[in-house]
Amino acid sequence: MRILHISDIHIGAKLGRYSQNGDIKKCLDHVRDFCVDRKISLVAIAGDIFDSYNPSGESEDIYYNFLEQLSASGVRAAIIAGNHDNHERLNAPAAFLKRHDISVTVNDPQNRYLPIEMDIDGEKISIVALPYIYDAQVAATAETENETEASQAYSAAYNSIIASAAAKARSDVKILIAHAFFRGASASGSERNIQRGGSLAIDASVFAAGFSYCAFGHLHRHQMIAENAFYSGSVIPISIDEAAYKKKMILFDTSQSSSEKRIESVVIPSFSAYKNLCGGFDEIYYNISNLKNAYVSIVFNEALTLDRQDALLKAARASDVKIVSQGFDIRRIGDTGFTVPDKFLAYGESALFEEYLKAAGCFDERLAEKFRAIADSVKAGDAVCD
Repeated sequence: MRILHISDIHIGAKLGRYSQNGDIKKCLDHVRDFCVDRKISLVAIAGDIFDSYNPSGESEDIYYNFLEQLSASGVRAAIIAGNHDNHERLNAPAAFLKRHDISVTVNDPQNRYLPIEMDIDGEKISIVALPYIYDAQVAATAETENETEASQAYSAAYNSIIASAAAKARSDVKILIAHAFFRGASASGSERNIQRGGSLAIDASVFAAGFSYCAFGHLHRHQMIAENAFYSGSVIPISIDEAAYKKKMILFDTSQSSSEKRIESVVIPSFSAYKNLCGGFDEIYYNISNLKNAYVSIVFNEALTLDRQDALLKAARASDVKIVSQGFDIRRIGDTGFTVPDKFLAYGESALFEEYLKAAGCFDERLAEKFRAIADSVKAGDAVCD
């Protein structure tokens, strides 16, 4: 049996104001085609299906069309809910899920998780599926200010939940799917923190050897936690900086005897370019004009006139380049060595923008007011994400 492990799809995610659903749909089409080409029997999705608690209709269409296409190709799916997901909503279309042999496991406040027993082409498999579990549900999270003791107590309590479910498994081939932070892992920066101060990480070495394979979700960087335990990572970059790491999915083949042949990491192609650009106007303009289908974050080292700003936006639209963010290195302007007065270092974005408009001789109170509203809305959005 061949099992494909993916995670952190984040349907509905945005970079700046731009939806990533186009790339996500292309990625899921690629996953579907891969499943057909490599004769995958089961897709294990380790949480964070959606990016938000209330996904849009478009996002749900992408998800359910993907599942329907998998089913039509003879591929089954085992899915757990992550910390971004609305657990009840994910499990709501019971008739659809049953009709397509799709298993969805959501949070149980009592932590009573029974293994999912499957028989695929005559091969039996037990799946221990642990969705995102809230800290308050993990008993014996030590009431201590000692970080080491708290971490050990949390890990032991979480591992007991796994042990309880695994003890009921009927097959010799046992797969764990879990959405959590496991010790030794590295975050990439765009994940929402789901453990107190980073200290409540779970020790996977306690249970990993008892499973044939452990499919983890939550962290967006592909990484190995134990010989048979992996984070597959997010399927596309959820931030521009994430593009520095190749996106992968993991194929686990139960028919192979050696661990080297059983586990294969497969690179997922990139469907857009992701760039951090820094420099003067001419350099940035050149780079954008030579990009196609890209997300970019820009830091200018010189001030821009409104005409240059307009020219840059036109070049971006012509090349299908989405400018996710744009800022200025205010300590350095070009190669002149000019240093901005210290008073400006304490200014917020709105005040700096007003100073820029005044210096350019084009101050307009309506424009300044609109910029303040946008800046305030962005800050409010960041506060929600945090």
